[in-house]
Amino acid sequence: MSNDEIDWEMVCAEAYQAVGCLATITGLFEHPDVVRLMDYLAYGKSEDGIPLMPWPRDPELLKLLREACFDEVPLSPDQKA
Repeated sequence: MSNDEIDWEMVCAEAYQAVGCLATITGLFEHPDVVRLMDYLAYGKSEDGIPLMPWPRDPELLKLLREACFDEVPLSPDQKA
């Protein structure tokens, strides 16, 4: 499939729905980095004008996501650092 055949608006809309669902389930929907990602998917830019990448900007978000999704999976030594 070529780039011309991809409906990027639909791809972003579907990604928005999936990310929003996951963010809600994990209780992180209001986290600033998640809001920035949702804005990016909805409008192609963030409301605050801060670039999306690198994502997440808050390293604590990764820890929160891991705890919400994989609490029973132990961290590897390099992830603990």
